[in-house]
Amino acid sequence: MQNIVHFIKNGKFQIGMILCFLLPPVGILLLFLFGLGAIYEGWKDRKSFSFSFVSMVFFLLLVSTVCASFQMENASLLIGSLMVLGYWGLYLFVRKNGTRMDFHTFKWIIIFGGIYNCIVGWTIHWITINPLVGFLTGTTQLGEADNSRLFGSSYNSNFTMYLLLVAIAFMLAEINAVIRKKTVRPLYWQIPLLLILIFGVFSTGSRAGYISMIIVFMLFFLRLNKIVFMSVSTMFIVLFKKIYELMPRNDNVLYSTYGRENIWSNSIELWKQHFLFGTTPLGFRSEYFKLFNDDMVHAHNLFIGFFAEYGIVGGIALLILLFSTTYKFIILLFLKNRNKGLFNYFLFSLPIIVLTGILDEPTFSPQIALLTVILLSYWKLYTSQYSVAFLNVKLKKFKKMPSGVPFHKKFY
Repeated sequence: MQNIVHFIKNGKFQIGMILCFLLPPVGILLLFLFGLGAIYEGWKDRKSFSFSFVSMVFFLLLVSTVCASFQMENASLLIGSLMVLGYWGLYLFVRKNGTRMDFHTFKWIIIFGGIYNCIVGWTIHWITINPLVGFLTGTTQLGEADNSRLFGSSYNSNFTMYLLLVAIAFMLAEINAVIRKKTVRPLYWQIPLLLILIFGVFSTGSRAGYISMIIVFMLFFLRLNKIVFMSVSTMFIVLFKKIYELMPRNDNVLYSTYGRENIWSNSIELWKQHFLFGTTPLGFRSEYFKLFNDDMVHAHNLFIGFFAEYGIVGGIALLILLFSTTYKFIILLFLKNRNKGLFNYFLFSLPIIVLTGILDEPTFSPQIALLTVILLSYWKLYTSQYSVAFLNVKLKKFKKMPSGVPFHKKFY
């Protein structure tokens, strides 16, 4: 009982993440408050405020949302600025307080949150849920209603698909570590959990999720053994037709592709109308309706969506962030030093943001975006150990923390 009380008292951040699955509106609000609180603390203590490259990206997004609200003469769009501040503060909070143990807690919250989504998603098909209860628990479907697709406690099947993929990525990193240690016992419970998550992705009916899952598994085989990777790649080529036939809803791929292309072209046209600062995420729907007389809440593409919602200012910031992250990924992937700590967790999970973002935009949901910002924050915390320049990777010399524990030892 004392451990539970201690966790509730000192683990409010982790409780916020758990509530993102159990009671999404409460969890989202709590994490945003954490973020805004971190911004307030940073503003009070400006001498210790660290303005990193990622902070510059958030700052540019903030500028875009503020300027867009004035340009469009719509004060309500300033809520988008508060959301950016919340994301930014959450990043600063993790960068300041995150440890290796906290990351592993986050990892298991995502894994069991994925399992919870599957169980809830399969259960709600058999029961009737009050609309208010459904909203509070995330079990009311938003967007295009399709009761045949699993959407768990994330309001939409594509949002659930994203969470399940990240859970699979973390589970594969766990399995990789177990195999390298040449232990078998943990696999007895890890593989059943993995199978539940895989079946969950199929149940979401997401084609983007299916393709992304295959790529994540290929990364897993690449890190596990090169011979295994080559063998699986050969099998994939030989059995491509069968693998394609296993893809959910493969019978209407052409129709869906045409629909996506139409949304993308319209979103690009919308960006041209709001070139510099965009429409903000909250203003996208109304501006899209004005131009095309169609109800569309987001661009269904991460990159086009960023340019449409944050303009050229936010779009270029995203591309620079993507380039720098990819650069570090490539270097760390081929780094001879095999003791790269948590690298596999990020290698398997972070590409999901881009892979799912190409055909959809699950990070449009604050529930998904907050958890993604936390993941990205831990990645930046992890890579802050490295000085990357001209393909040379070296550990930085770190100042000691107040506890006397070197920073890289605390997280690495």
